[in-house]
Formats: sequence, C-alpha cells, structure tokens
Amino acid sequence: MVFPMNKFAVILPYFGKLKPSFALWYQSAKRNSDVDFFIFSDDTPLDIPAENIKWIPFTLKDFNNLAVQKLGIDFTITKPYKLCDFKPMYGVIFEDYLKGYEYWAFGDLDVVYGKITEYLERIKYHKYYKINHAGHFCFIKNIPDATELFKTHTSDSRNYYDILEGTNAAFDEYDLMFKTRALKIPFYDGTFAADIINEKGMQCVNNKLMKQLFKQKNTFPLPKNYHYQLFVTENGRIYRYYRRGFKVKRDEFCYIHYRLELPINVSDTASDTYLFSFQEKGFWDVDVASLQKLRPFMKLVRKYNNRKPLLVEKFDAGINMLKRIFKKKTNE
Repeated sequence: MVFPMNKFAVILPYFGKLKPSFALWYQSAKRNSDVDFFIFSDDTPLDIPAENIKWIPFTLKDFNNLAVQKLGIDFTITKPYKLCDFKPMYGVIFEDYLKGYEYWAFGDLDVVYGKITEYLERIKYHKYYKINHAGHFCFIKNIPDATELFKTHTSDSRNYYDILEGTNAAFDEYDLMFKTRALKIPFYDGTFAADIINEKGMQCVNNKLMKQLFKQKNTFPLPKNYHYQLFVTENGRIYRYYRRGFKVKRDEFCYIHYRLELPINVSDTASDTYLFSFQEKGFWDVDVASLQKLRPFMKLVRKYNNRKPLLVEKFDAGINMLKRIFKKKTNE
C-alpha cells in the first residue's frame, strides 16, 4: 500500500452547480497543502492546479450505489441536501480513499479555511477521536472505534438506518454528539469555528442558540460575541477583530462558516486577506492596518457590521419593546 504524505483527508461530495464562492473555498484549501481534499462532484472543476485537491467525477447515483454497497442496506436518496445525514458514515462509504490517513473529515463548501494543521496541533489533536461538533467541518480519527461511531446506539440518539431516507434529520450534529458523550469518546469541544449568523450585526453562534437547538442545559464552549467585531482572513488565517475597552484585539479560528451565498467583491480570489460582511453583502478587500487602530476599526464596523453605538442600540430596543406592548394592548 502507498501511504499518503499528509495525515488529514477531507471528504466532500457535492452534486449540482458549484456556487461562485467556491473560488474562495478552493484557494483556502489550496493554501492548506498539508491536507488532502477529495471532492466527489458532477460539476466541472476549476482550471486551477492543486496537488492536494483531488477531483473525482461522481453523480448522486454513484453515491447511492457506493453507500448501499458499503453500508449493506438498500435505500435511495434523491436530494443532495440529505447528504448531511450521511457525513458521519463517509469514513466507511469512502474507506478506499482514506487508507493511510490518520484522520478524515467531513464538511461543507460554504467555509473558508485558516491554517488547519497548525490549529489542530495547537489543540493537541492526537488526544481526540472526534474534533468539533459541527457538520460543516468535523475530524474523525481513522480507526474503527471512531469511524464506526455512527453505528452505535444510545438512549438519546437514533439508529442510523432509521434516518437513511426522508428529509434531513441532522444526524451529523445532534445524534453524533449524543453518541460521543454517552460513550465517553475523547472529543474536542473547544472553540474551533467562527460560525456566523446574520443576527444582531453578524454574530458567532452562541450558547443560547445551541441550547435551543440541542435542548440541553450543557452544550460546549462557544466563542463570546462582542458588540463591535469583524471577521477577516489575514495572510491565510481566520481572525475576529473586536473592541475591548479602548483597544482592538483579535482571536483566531480554524475556519469561518458563513452559511449564505454572498457576492465576491475582492479584487483577486487568490488573495489570502479580505473581510467578510452580511451588511455590505459579501467579501471585500481590507487594509489590515485599519483594523488595528480603534477609530478606523469602529468606522469599518459601522459600515460592514451595521453596529450603532451601544447606547443607541439599547434605546432603539427599548422603543421597539414599547411599540410591541402598545400594539398588543390595542389589539386587546
């Protein structure tokens, strides 16, 4: 057997027309030359050579046939979105592509990566069988106990064969997390992603939201949000700049997940430095020096993140609350 030179492989089936933002995903993946990406797709690849990005012509029918063969259960999926439930099973379905890798991962294409292996080294990845809770980028140790975790059953999780057909059941996040905890699988649950939602000026997914989603009192550590913050790629790394007192600080993530398809306004998609915004709709060139000083930073926040001064936002929130109360009493 010829072993791969890299330790990490990412499995990414995608069926249908690739979105324009794929160009940014492609460049961020290309920069991570020490990670191999396997894309199984029926679309045409970009004409950009990258040794670590493996393009395998594949259809949804091909996926069904391979999955039925590897899982030993007869089923058919008709919509690509249903693939989310199969992500934990990729280690078995695509096992022939994963021989020799230390870890494999499943994920999405609506992300931009930072320095993946550096981040994994920082969190001492080798201690864990599973890294990250989210379906948009999750690493699994390439050993049977971890790769076949989806087959196990616990009191608060479903059997995998019960969700093979039908609509998306979020098996890659809810159930895999419940199985991991119940079986005490070594699991990294610390900060990993800047998982962005278009809520209150573009915030990271927080514990309040996760508790609502998973209906549990205890979730896992998630990034704290700041009233003034911006998310950027800078020299191929993912940073969040934020105001703390009278200073601008920053923290780093492994990747950013942006969920919505947005226009690319950067002058060069191969650039490794740009800003991400819901407010101004898309990805923008940015002068990093302007992020590091308070006044220019605040100006950028108000433009790209739609944040008013905190007292103004509190006043507006109070007015809106009074309007709702008045409307309710009027209706009564």
